Amino acid sequence: FLSSLFLPEDPYAQFSSPNTLADLRYMLDTMLWGSGFPRVLFSYGLPLLGVAAIVLKRWRLASVTTIVFGLFSFVSIYTMTSFTTGYHTVRYYSPLWTVLLALSGIGVCAWTDVFSKVRRNQIAVTISMVLCVLICGSAARPVYWLMTMIGPQSPYSMINNWMDTNLPKGTPVLVDRWLEPWNEMLACKPSNVILTFTIPNEPMEVLLKYNWPQTVKDFFRKYPDAAYLELAKRSPVDGQLWDWPRQYFRRHVVFTNKEAFALGKLDLMPMPGMRKSGQLLSQVVTELFYNTREDAVEQARSAGQQALACYGPGWGYVKLWQQFRDFRDWRVLEDKAALDVYKLTPQTNTVTLLIRGMSANGGKRVRFGMLSQADFQNLQLAEWRIEHVPLKPGLNQFILTDALWSVAKIPLLVDQVEVVETGLPAEALAKAGR
Repeated sequence: FLSSLFLPEDPYAQFSSPNTLADLRYMLDTMLWGSGFPRVLFSYGLPLLGVAAIVLKRWRLASVTTIVFGLFSFVSIYTMTSFTTGYHTVRYYSPLWTVLLALSGIGVCAWTDVFSKVRRNQIAVTISMVLCVLICGSAARPVYWLMTMIGPQSPYSMINNWMDTNLPKGTPVLVDRWLEPWNEMLACKPSNVILTFTIPNEPMEVLLKYNWPQTVKDFFRKYPDAAYLELAKRSPVDGQLWDWPRQYFRRHVVFTNKEAFALGKLDLMPMPGMRKSGQLLSQVVTELFYNTREDAVEQARSAGQQALACYGPGWGYVKLWQQFRDFRDWRVLEDKAALDVYKLTPQTNTVTLLIRGMSANGGKRVRFGMLSQADFQNLQLAEWRIEHVPLKPGLNQFILTDALWSVAKIPLLVDQVEVVETGLPAEALAKAGR
């Protein structure tokens, strides 16, 4: 509610104002006992009983005061929101919660008071008690779900625990909503994997203007064994699931916030995307897509590639968008790290490796086993060309080292690793050397 007063506009607004009967009804459902029989009777009947108490002399002042305060609150909030964000969502109308609950309480108390004075007192009291039990009983399960819910929307702890346990250490995980890795998911940040994004992709106009889907595909060309976490169901076609992750990846895991899902089915979640209607319950049901290293190798071989380079143990990761507005993905070499190069054909031959990167906070000398070494300068992007690298079929692991890391603490930021085929068999190269 307060945030609506200080924002000139809400760039993330995707839902219309609650100026239709259906939207207003949804607000009543969410703030009270939900929808569906018999909850809908309580959601509408109890506040109406509170309004009807205006005819009772004893309860007239309470009813009139609550009604006036409710109307004043609604008109005030609607007016302020219309002139600020223009985004009329349930959370901005949260002061009305107390009004509706007060009216419901007045309705129960006032008419119980009336019935208790009729001739058949005991029957009236029994009916009132049964009504109170039914009201409390209808709230029992939602209250239990709220108390046991593992997250307000996405089951972050469940997702992060699974990724830490099942994905290799240091695996980059690309999140489809760019705000999540450095905001919502920090509360229970995973310790074994790296959460990241490509570029800002909200609102929809930004996603389309800067071609966010292509940046995702480019990311997985660089990191074929990374994972894709679909939290917000971002898609180039608004309102539809994006087919590409479901076609590109071979592994798929679904995480469901069961308690939030149950509340959403009853219209008791105060977020428009969680309504029980045909809309997608975004973020309550989260999907993770990934390829194992073996899947990535097989995929590259099927695509006709001759070799595949992957980052092995020891590499860090950093994105310098907050410091330099640079949205590139940098892999970080400190003292040593492994580079895994897969030869996807049965022949043993030599290739040229191209490593593009720069050092940070000073110069850095890096050795590539016994084959080569290079000097990188502070924030000066350079390409290191390592020729005549022998590759046998399958996995070839090379170690990059910095002997002075313990003294200087200068990292190397690597933007890209590329394998260039030379076409010269290793045996021929050995003979030429002799």
